[in-house]
Amino acid sequence: MLGLALARPILDALQRPRDLPAAKARGEELLASRGKTFLIITAHPDDAEWWVGGALAGLAAKGNHVILVLGTSGEQGANVPNLGAIREANSNKQPRSWVTQG
Repeated sequence: MLGLALARPILDALQRPRDLPAAKARGEELLASRGKTFLIITAHPDDAEWWVGGALAGLAAKGNHVILVLGTSGEQGANVPNLGAIREANSNKQPRSWVTQG
């Protein structure tokens, strides 16, 4: 729990922009992007989908190239036999315009 205690101030700051109108304008500018490449690096499968999946899908739908890099296969997420293989298979089902794996 020490990690969460140390991360809490950072998470709180990220969730509450000091200048909400400016943050909204930056978000709208980002979501209007076309023809750009976005690199998303997460530790676990489904992290990106959980936190910013809608934004990434919207970016991909507008012709942007979205690259998702996973740090693990998620094999430690639950007590399920072959969980890592199951999650990798699910990741491979994603449309190539949405996820690129290397």
